[in-house]
Amino acid sequence: MNELFFGVANSGQFAYCLVVLAIAGFAQGMFGLGFAMIATPLLALVLDYRGAVFLAAVPLLFIAISYLAVQWRLVMSEPLSKAITPGLILGSFVGVWLQTSLPEYAALALLAILLAGSAALPVILQRWLALRQKSANASPTAFGAFAGLTDTALNVGAPFIVLYGGLNSLNRLQQLLALNLCFAIGKTIQVTITTTSMPIPIALNYLGWGVMISLVAYLAGANLNGRFSEIGFRRALNIFLYVMACVLGYRALAHWFS
Repeated sequence: MNELFFGVANSGQFAYCLVVLAIAGFAQGMFGLGFAMIATPLLALVLDYRGAVFLAAVPLLFIAISYLAVQWRLVMSEPLSKAITPGLILGSFVGVWLQTSLPEYAALALLAILLAGSAALPVILQRWLALRQKSANASPTAFGAFAGLTDTALNVGAPFIVLYGGLNSLNRLQQLLALNLCFAIGKTIQVTITTTSMPIPIALNYLGWGVMISLVAYLAGANLNGRFSEIGFRRALNIFLYVMACVLGYRALAHWFS
C-alpha cells in the first residue's frame, strides 16, 4: 500500500501528485473539462487505485462548486439542470457501490476501456448521429445516470455528458453547466459516502495541498480561456487517453495474473 495512505509520503511522489493536479486543474480551467481524465490515470501510476480516485475527486468537487456558484443564475433558470439531475443522483449512488465492490484489476480495466472510449468519442458521436436521424432526442435521465455512475465509480463521467450534448445540440454554456453539475453531484455523493463509511485513503494535509494547487491552477487556466486552440487540446488529450488506456490495461493484466 502506498505511503500516502499513512500520511507519510515520499517527497518525490508527493511532488509528482501536485504537478499532476496542477496540470489537470489548468486544463479544466482553460477548456472546461479534462481534470479527472488527466489526473486519475496519472495518479493511479503511483497510488493505489482508491487513493488515486479520491485524490482526484476532492479537488474536482471544489472546482465544480466554484463554477456553479459563479453561474448560479444559469443553474436556476436552465431547464437542463432539472432534467439531468435525477439521473446524475441515481447513477452516482450506484457508482459508489460499484467502486467499493470492484477488485482493483477490474477497476483499472474498466477505466482503461472508458479512457479509450473517451478518445474515440468524436467517431462514436458521428456514427450515433447517422444512425438516429429520425429518432427522438437522447434521454437526459439515461445519460445522466451513466455519467453519474462512471463519474463516481471510475472518476470519468464527462464522456457521457459530452455525448449527450452532441446528440441534443447543446451550446457550450449548456455543456459546461451539465459537466459541472455532473462533477458537483457525483463528487458530493462519492466523497460523502467514502469519508463516512471507510477510512479516508489520503492524509488530510496532502489532500488540502492537492485542493489548493488544483484550484489555483484552475483559476489560472480560466483566466486564459479562449486564448489557445481547443481543437489542438482535444487532439493532444485523445493521444494521452489512448496511451493511458494502454498503460492501465497492462497494469490491470499484471494485477490479474499476480
